[in-house]
Amino acid sequence: MRPLNSPRMHVVRKEEKEARLAEFLGDSFKALDADTSSHPVVSIVARGYDSPVVAALASQSALLSHAGILVRLLVVNEEASVPTAFADISRTLKVRVGSDHRIHDAHEQLVFGDRVVWIGDCMRRDPAKRDAYECYSRDCAETAIFALRSFERLWKLGRPAKAHAFDSLKARNVEIIEVALAAISETEPAATASTRH
Repeated sequence: MRPLNSPRMHVVRKEEKEARLAEFLGDSFKALDADTSSHPVVSIVARGYDSPVVAALASQSALLSHAGILVRLLVVNEEASVPTAFADISRTLKVRVGSDHRIHDAHEQLVFGDRVVWIGDCMRRDPAKRDAYECYSRDCAETAIFALRSFERLWKLGRPAKAHAFDSLKARNVEIIEVALAAISETEPAATASTRH
């Protein structure tokens, strides 16, 4: 992918949205400094759990989990299922639902840290049915400031997501932990008495 430093508009075909976003996010996450003291946050406004930006983020869940990055996701439509890949980041994932009908006039967006921004099409347009103009910005603090202000306003208007949406994620986490504990118990020798006090 060519450098995307200043904000630029691109026409993106509907078939390429998820792959292009996944590449953009993957490059941005890999570019994180070794210094993790800043604890960057990913803030997303999406049409729903089935939106390409949510799917692209889910495809990067291993990187997010490894870096311990907080993800704040505001969805307008919570009818679809939460991506199972989010089980990896369920501890650092916060989800709210935009209940104010005016949010439908907003654009989908993603802000990572204080410089990386993606802005997509309007919420009213189904991304699976049309090509769209999208803005990619890998290094623009000014764009990030405006996008974060917008996100914070929308986040305050949102309500907590339904608990049942995350039941499958919790169940998967429990299953992973149980399998890991079983594997450990099979490989560890039996405990012996210790004379150290």
